[in-house]
Amino acid sequence: LDALPDREAARARLEEADRLDAEAARREGEAVVAAETALRTADLDEARALGLGGVPAFVIDRTYLVSGAQPPDTLLGALRRAREAPASTAA
Repeated sequence: LDALPDREAARARLEEADRLDAEAARREGEAVVAAETALRTADLDEARALGLGGVPAFVIDRTYLVSGAQPPDTLLGALRRAREAPASTAA
């Protein structure tokens, strides 16, 4: 009979494991939110650096910006110019 676990001790261990799992999940969630916030901030900073001020906007090869609702020919022309331009040397 000594080998049988004490029910209260077993329950306490299970409750502790649940609490630790909840804390780990909370910490993981906070880490994900922090990473997403950092990425969103970096994306906004990059958009501003590229001259974006609204949507829709198309950035082609980090060189050509087509801003606002444009006719298909405008976007096609930008794509052609990007294709015909020398390869970008930006890192």
